[in-house]
Amino acid sequence: MQQTDNINPTSSHASREEKWDFLRGIAIYFVILGHTIQWVDADWKHNPLFEGIYSFHMPLFMFISGYFLRNNLQEIAFWKWQKQKTRQLLIPSLFNSLIYSALLLIPISWGISTRLAQWDAQALWYLNVLWLLLVFARIVACFPFRFLHILLWMGAYAFVFFWHYYPLSMYAKFMLPFFLLGRLYRKLTQLPHPLRLFLLAAGSLLWWFVLPLWDFSHSIYMLPYAPSKLTNMLHYLILYANGFGGICTTLLLIEGSYARLERFASLQPFVKSTAWVGTITLPIYVVQTHFFVIREVVKGFSRNYLLQIVTALSLVLFCWAVYRILSKVPFLRLLLFGEKNSHS
Repeated sequence: MQQTDNINPTSSHASREEKWDFLRGIAIYFVILGHTIQWVDADWKHNPLFEGIYSFHMPLFMFISGYFLRNNLQEIAFWKWQKQKTRQLLIPSLFNSLIYSALLLIPISWGISTRLAQWDAQALWYLNVLWLLLVFARIVACFPFRFLHILLWMGAYAFVFFWHYYPLSMYAKFMLPFFLLGRLYRKLTQLPHPLRLFLLAAGSLLWWFVLPLWDFSHSIYMLPYAPSKLTNMLHYLILYANGFGGICTTLLLIEGSYARLERFASLQPFVKSTAWVGTITLPIYVVQTHFFVIREVVKGFSRNYLLQIVTALSLVLFCWAVYRILSKVPFLRLLLFGEKNSHS
């Protein structure tokens, strides 16, 4: 199967680390579990699993994307990079958003859904934001001095923070800091392992203080449009603090336990299968997006956490099966998943 670096297809310059594939596998499972809870549990907004996952799951993915952004972008032909990222990210986002919008017409026509019949161009908003950041990263790489890079990224953040273009601006202002945080952490991996664990532990401690402040009103989808007001500044601080703390907690668990997990033969199937899922996160993310239509029809049927977890695990396998079938058709492989080469 073709290796696209999946939700972040930018790490072909480096040897793949199974630990990071394992982390991506955990991250995509968080995404699917959070989405599954929304149609399994009628009271999903107050589900503790949902609240914990939604407080940091997309910042975690953007952090991973920033971590794997190659350092020598200036060595890649400018337009080659832009065309590659457009194929891998923007085309699948736009094409799948058309399909998603068409699927929504079914419950709308049945009178089940109260949504408006329209094209939801941001159905896969994460891919749109990542495409913007990767395009801008290549522009930044055209400049020779590091301090210019810092100024350009600061200027980009200031622009998106006050940019009122619904809804892309609210996604971009939330995600950009975590993309840069991933780039920073790549440099921090050169620090001694104990020191790195200490820093992650400090960030994790922050999460346990700020997580109780999070509820669905602080979701990325509820971002306000007057960022200079004090109440809205607090809103953003809660979002950023939870994203940062959740990332630190996840990394601390992975950095502290992955080597131990590898030593237990009985846990190898879990470790290997999770790392394998981490290599196909973009196809899984794409396919599972269309299951949001279920939320318009099924209003929740169980508060059982075990059932929610098992349903999400089953959905991972189902999404993979759908991907394998659809990707056998070349034009669907390109339009749906951004892949151009045949499976081996």
